[in-house]
Amino acid sequence: MSMSEGERKEWEARFRAEAEDEDRRRQERHQEESRLRKKRVHEEDAEREAELAVLKQKVREQFWQEKGYVRYKDSRGLESWVTPDEMERRERARKARKKHARYEARWGGNFRQTLMFAGVLALAVVLGLVLGRS
Repeated sequence: MSMSEGERKEWEARFRAEAEDEDRRRQERHQEESRLRKKRVHEEDAEREAELAVLKQKVREQFWQEKGYVRYKDSRGLESWVTPDEMERRERARKARKKHARYEARWGGNFRQTLMFAGVLALAVVLGLVLGRS
């Protein structure tokens, strides 16, 4: 039984649609594979960069130690390498600084200042009594 011209064209259109669909899926799969390949390359680059950073830090630390430098951590938490003389100077300066609480009353040991505060307090009391009687 032979096909009519209409049936033939209908089947050709179906087969063409299937082939186009297969081609579209193949291209999508290819794009997905290339995206995954790029992602893998980026992950490998990130791992490589991390390894290089660790190696760089290790080599720099070894270099400064060989030169006799000492690791110094400042008040902000940043680390640097300084000579032993510089480290000693910084430690001396730190110990020499007076450390007072910012809002702490410092008049307890100063006798003249204590007397002045007592006089001002007495004057305030007398003034308050005089003004209160009026």
